Amino acid sequence: MEQVWGDRFLSGQRVLVIAPHADDESYGCAGTIARIKSLGGEAYVLLGSPGGVDHYGPAGHGEMMHRVSAQTRLREFAAVMELLKVDDWEVMYTGESMHLALDTVPRKDLVRLIERDARLAVENVQPTMLFIPSMSYNQDHEALFRACMTAARPGLRSERHFIPFVLGYDNTSLFWAPEPNGSTRACTSMSAIS
Repeated sequence: MEQVWGDRFLSGQRVLVIAPHADDESYGCAGTIARIKSLGGEAYVLLGSPGGVDHYGPAGHGEMMHRVSAQTRLREFAAVMELLKVDDWEVMYTGESMHLALDTVPRKDLVRLIERDARLAVENVQPTMLFIPSMSYNQDHEALFRACMTAARPGLRSERHFIPFVLGYDNTSLFWAPEPNGSTRACTSMSAIS
């Protein structure tokens, strides 16, 4: 008997991945995306913001930080999308000012983008699986987690697309996640489906 999440099941999936930042989709579920694509399924990625970041490490001139621009991150993201052979991808906010500021966007605006206004919105892609960032202390991850949960809420099938599987993906092991009782725990990285 085939496993519930076996190859035949995965080959028929149409996955929409919501990624707060360029690289979250890779840390969280690149293996799953690659597997579904290799089996003939479809995969789409909706990126919140590529945003520039400061990284630790030698930057020259004795500095221990170096800047990776939003343009560089977007080029790297596009290369990863090509490597993973995703069917399509889209960026919600390209401006540098939106990086680490998705929590300043009213939730209804984020929900509207995810539900219907983005080119790769739920209503346009009609995914059978939605991969969303797990709850964390990163404000962009939290904002998109909450917006995704709202956008994926069940409704009348005659009025909106029903997503049978909504799965959260973790990020790196250097990541804190809130516990239901308010304490903190370290998370480990795992793909939704290995």
